[in-house]
Amino acid sequence: AQIADLIRRNRFRDALQAAMGIARLGNKYMTEHEPWKAYKTNPERTAVILNTCIQVAANCAVLLEPFLPKTAAKLQGAFGISQPTWSDAASDMVQAETTLGELPILFEKVEAEVVDAQVAKLESARAEATGGRAECEPQKEIMTFEDFQKLDLRVGEVVACERVPKADRLLNLTIRTGLDERTVLSGIAEHFTPEEVVGRRVTLLVNLAPRKIRGIESQGMVLMAETADGSLRFVTPEEGTQAGDVIR
Repeated sequence: AQIADLIRRNRFRDALQAAMGIARLGNKYMTEHEPWKAYKTNPERTAVILNTCIQVAANCAVLLEPFLPKTAAKLQGAFGISQPTWSDAASDMVQAETTLGELPILFEKVEAEVVDAQVAKLESARAEATGGRAECEPQKEIMTFEDFQKLDLRVGEVVACERVPKADRLLNLTIRTGLDERTVLSGIAEHFTPEEVVGRRVTLLVNLAPRKIRGIESQGMVLMAETADGSLRFVTPEEGTQAGDVIR
């Protein structure tokens, strides 16, 4: 009655726990009374123990049906139980002198190799869902809102671009910022040609302290996104934005 009431109130987890609690009690009862030993000295007592265990298992075959319908059906078939109802539970469901049917294997042992294969499959699915990364790059140290306000991000437009001599990774970009046109070096030469970059709108950090690279002063930083395979993509402002628009 308690389990049926829990199911009616949609408390399925509690109902399952209650049903499994009965199964655990039955298992504890059999373990403590050891019918395989009692049979040698007290066959009549052994019959009582086994009958109790059978009745508990038969009741579990009814109580667990909403959660394990196929397993419950196998148990009911072995005990000769036909179309049981909730009201049948908590009673002797298997009558005396009933011939029990053959009980098939209810649960197969799961080998470690099968578990490992399933774990690998889940990890592969997770990596695919995250674009190929098994794990995202860890978050960096928290900064204050005041620190964030110091960043001056603006839409820039690349008006010229050329390779930096003797530097395989560097491109020399001339970017219109709305404030001026400035030189910005970017390590994207392995991913883009100068021709592919000219005319692009980019996200630019304009108040980064200038620094000299290969004798050329770079006055800002173009923001890029790195994908799972290590390639780079521009963080491109949407259509309708123009050089100098502030990114907040």
